[in-house]
Amino acid sequence: MRLYWSPSVENYLGRVSKDRISEEVREGVSKEAASNLATLKKQAMAEEAAKRLAGKGWLPPVRRAPHAPESMLQAAE
Repeated sequence: MRLYWSPSVENYLGRVSKDRISEEVREGVSKEAASNLATLKKQAMAEEAAKRLAGKGWLPPVRRAPHAPESMLQAAE
């Protein structure tokens, strides 16, 4: 799934709260990448988060395999 799906405003980020967006960027990119998003309005925040998460292979919890072996996760990177 990591190879084929990427979070966008349309398919995920526009549907979750601003707090959740910050949390996702913190997890998928870094604490620093998420820190300056909080001042943005929701739409701008979601758009910027999509750019920052692009190509990172990050998936929201609902799209993650429940028991994916660590070797599979490393192979996708």
